[in-house]
Amino acid sequence: AHGIDFEGAPLPYPARGDGERLRLVMLGRFTDLKGADLLREAAAALEPHAEVTLLGCGAAGVQAAGELGWKAVERYEPGELRALVAEAAPHAGLLASIVPETFSYTLSELFALGVPPVATAIGSFRDRIRDGENGFLFAPEAGALVETVRRLQREPKALAAVAASLA
Repeated sequence: AHGIDFEGAPLPYPARGDGERLRLVMLGRFTDLKGADLLREAAAALEPHAEVTLLGCGAAGVQAAGELGWKAVERYEPGELRALVAEAAPHAGLLASIVPETFSYTLSELFALGVPPVATAIGSFRDRIRDGENGFLFAPEAGALVETVRRLQREPKALAAVAASLA
C-alpha cells in the first residue's frame, strides 16, 4: 500500500540557510531497479551537498544507509508517511529508478505532500515532471544526479519556486 493522502494539505517547505546542505528523501525500496547502484556511485560526491533519508527502504536500504552515512526507516504503515516526511523536512524527493516506470505512486506521494521531485528523466517521471516547473529531471547517471543536486543547492529559489507551485 502507498501513503498518498490527497485530503491533507502539502507540507510547508522548509527554510534553508546559505550553504546548508539539501535534505533529500527517497521513498520506497532500495533496489538496483530503483537506482541503488546509481545512488551508491553518487554518494561520496553528494555528501557535501545533501543529506539523504530513505523511507520504506527495506533491510537492504537500512544496511546501505549505514554504510553511506544516511538515515533510514526500514518500513512504515501508509498512514505514517506524512509524519515521517514532515520529520525529515526534505527540500526535495529523490526518485532514481533506472528502468522506466509506467506511473509511479511515489511521485504522486511527493506531489501530494508538496515535495519537489528530483528524478531520472525516463518513463513516467519524464512524462509527468516538467523540468523546473513541478520538479527536476536528470539523466540516469551518477554524475548527472550529483550535478543536479549541486545546482539546486546553489539555487535555493529554484526548489522553493517548485514547492510553491506544488502547494
